[in-house]
Amino acid sequence: MYKSSFICFWVSVLWIAGCTSSAESGSAPVFTVTVREANTGLCDSLWRYSKPVFLETTSESALSMISKVVLWNGRIFVSDNRYDKICVFDTAGKFLWNIRRVGRGPGEYIGMTDFVIDPDREELIIYADKPYKLIHCGVQGDFRYESRLPDALFKELAFTEKYLVAINSQQMFPADYLSLIERGREDGFVKIPFERPIPFNTYSIGRQLVVSDHLNFTCRYDNTVYRLDGKKIVPWFQIDFGEKNFPASRLNVQLTQEEFWDLLVKGYVYSVTNVTEDGKDVWGFSSGKCLPSNTSEGILWSGSFRLYSN
Repeated sequence: MYKSSFICFWVSVLWIAGCTSSAESGSAPVFTVTVREANTGLCDSLWRYSKPVFLETTSESALSMISKVVLWNGRIFVSDNRYDKICVFDTAGKFLWNIRRVGRGPGEYIGMTDFVIDPDREELIIYADKPYKLIHCGVQGDFRYESRLPDALFKELAFTEKYLVAINSQQMFPADYLSLIERGREDGFVKIPFERPIPFNTYSIGRQLVVSDHLNFTCRYDNTVYRLDGKKIVPWFQIDFGEKNFPASRLNVQLTQEEFWDLLVKGYVYSVTNVTEDGKDVWGFSSGKCLPSNTSEGILWSGSFRLYSN
């Protein structure tokens, strides 16, 4: 098994002018991105309006494997998939409470995969995979009700006005990447086919379903950002990383672990995640690996990109 040092290496993935030509029918506009390696420092434009929040550490708020962070109504909700809990902090980082419903009874789970917040109902929805069910709680963890799901293993959830949108397990649904779960009809769901073939193990490090102005969806080994249009996945735009694009000949094929790492050490961009909008601009992250090495060690990097949508 190959190991990686996983040293954060920030890459300036700089902007790039919005596409001015109209896209062909069924295609998406292409934005060209320049990838420049930077030895130190963060992308200033990304963090200009940000501030660090140091989370208070107590015996109840200790975190090990953070899987999701949600900022809502002046509270920071942080899920930990190792401890199967959600810790809640205020925006100054003070610990407020945690939600951990481990057990075998109603409203309890053995394992927790993800969670979302329904702002209209002020409800926190936990997806449990042991057994498969959705647990509906108040934002302080008070149990309301649960919905058992048919055999359905999901990897990630996002919330829209009408649906819970889930990324499917490819082992269970190899031909369908997303599912739509309607509010009030959670005992069933609609599986959405994806037009392009899906290579095995396409999950990315980072959030692939992100809701801002729209629900934006990304897929590993694919530089396209998709949107949900009704019950269809449609391309929104594509990012061209030039020579850093993942080789087309290696897409849609089953790669061994060794083949995958051999491609990563060449510095290819293999993942686009966390795509959000702020009315004018689009933000996101790209991931790859650089600094070729004849050993199993390497540098995993994550670079920010910004697309001006004027």
